[in-house]
Amino acid sequence: MLTEAEQRLDDSSQETTLYEMDAQDLDFPNDSFDTVISSLSTCTFPNRVEALSEMGRVCAPDGRILLLEHGRSSVGPIARFQDWRADAHFEKHSCRWNQDPLAVVAESPLTTIESSSAFFGMITEIRGECLAL
Repeated sequence: MLTEAEQRLDDSSQETTLYEMDAQDLDFPNDSFDTVISSLSTCTFPNRVEALSEMGRVCAPDGRILLLEHGRSSVGPIARFQDWRADAHFEKHSCRWNQDPLAVVAESPLTTIESSSAFFGMITEIRGECLAL
């Protein structure tokens, strides 16, 4: 993915630096960013709470954390299918496709300020901030 991103950025006039690092141990100082964005990723982190804690650590005290996540549907038949196939899906894709994104955030030091869901409840948009660590 980094190689593809580098190729795309070669055509850009914007100065950009790409980093590869562990989401659970970011190599940035505390309060480094005004906004931290993560999309469709908490389902793959080995320790989701630790990764969300790191997002909070690197986010400035008055900053915001924006998450776009997928998870278990709010529609019964779809949710039951996700639950039935959850182990096989994780084994193949390393993705917890029946997670509850709001519950994952609730386990972390982040607090949800605002959230909404779409696509049969499978997509959740979360705007959060970090509680004191």
